[in-house]
Amino acid sequence: MAISAVCKESSTAYAQEYVPRTRIAQDDVIEDSSGEGLDFELSPGSAICSADAILHGDYNVASTTFVLKKKPKNFIEGKAFVMVRSSADTGYSPQTFCIEAMEWVGDYEIIFKSRGGHYEKPSEVHSTGVFIDR
Repeated sequence: MAISAVCKESSTAYAQEYVPRTRIAQDDVIEDSSGEGLDFELSPGSAICSADAILHGDYNVASTTFVLKKKPKNFIEGKAFVMVRSSADTGYSPQTFCIEAMEWVGDYEIIFKSRGGHYEKPSEVHSTGVFIDR
């Protein structure tokens, strides 16, 4: 038997309270972050995250950091691995990145770290991955 209902905060289904997804968009990021177009979503109670962004790279290292203006509601620290591609200019080279959501010295950050493939800047993320919380 399937149950379908509109859920809002504090609703329950199967004795589990509904918790809204954590969604972080470019508007939640400080101005001098090294990427653009961030759309990152975590689903509490699920091991899935989704990410969209253009990664320009941090200061000659193979990563891009988005520093958040404030702590998002329902923020979860953890990591996920996703597939990324370079831009059309460099032939859409496939890459593997680790996304890390973390608090670091009082700042909340989403960091995209290159972990495999031919690293090219800029790179594009349009992916989902398994999110492992700390």
